[in-house]
Amino acid sequence: RAILIEAKHPPRGGRLGAVARSFFGVRTRRYAYVERHKLRLATLQQGLDAQIGAGKVVDRELYDLRRDPYQLESLHRKRAYRRPRRTLAEALDRLRTCQGPSCLLELSLPAPAKRP
Repeated sequence: RAILIEAKHPPRGGRLGAVARSFFGVRTRRYAYVERHKLRLATLQQGLDAQIGAGKVVDRELYDLRRDPYQLESLHRKRAYRRPRRTLAEALDRLRTCQGPSCLLELSLPAPAKRP
């Protein structure tokens, strides 16, 4: 089963305004996939009020938990993991906006290509 993970970091301010960072991710028994977001704002208060996932995606991470249980090396750029990454990104999009029973998402994830 796919599980949504999310977090919002306290906004940081400076001379040029505030930056709010957050991430959305999805975790399965085999994989963890995360999209990190960054939002620039005029004030710290706007950063406190910002929604999780606001702003542009500035980084993506993908971990094969069977091969890397401590999540030390992101595989999101590896060609061998293109299909699992695409499936997880689509699942994440669904989980971000689901409500109630529609959040119960069973995934059939492809294994990585032969050469990771």
